[in-house]
Amino acid sequence: MGSTPSLLNGMGGRIQGEALLNLITKTLTTLEKDYAELKSLLDQESWQDAGSKAHQLKGSAYLFGCEEILFFLDRISEKNAGLIGTETFKDNFWETSRRCLEKLQQALDNQGK
Repeated sequence: MGSTPSLLNGMGGRIQGEALLNLITKTLTTLEKDYAELKSLLDQESWQDAGSKAHQLKGSAYLFGCEEILFFLDRISEKNAGLIGTETFKDNFWETSRRCLEKLQQALDNQGK
């Protein structure tokens, strides 16, 4: 697992400088809110809404090199309450999403140098 999101590696120089920083900053802010909302939906046992939100997040997770969270997003999308309702699952999801966001923040910090 590299420290730079895959989307940035594949941009081929098409987005650079301030535009790239703005893209990453906006995405990071959005993902922070989306992951917090998804955690809240899991805590509320809103399986249908959580499944829909997880499905929406899969593309961003893949594009930004956060493949490790795809396992969790896939399980949430399947709406298997017996699995995704457990504290262990929710704690692991939250920890993994936090690491994904930190990786994106690190990429942002590196691009700003």
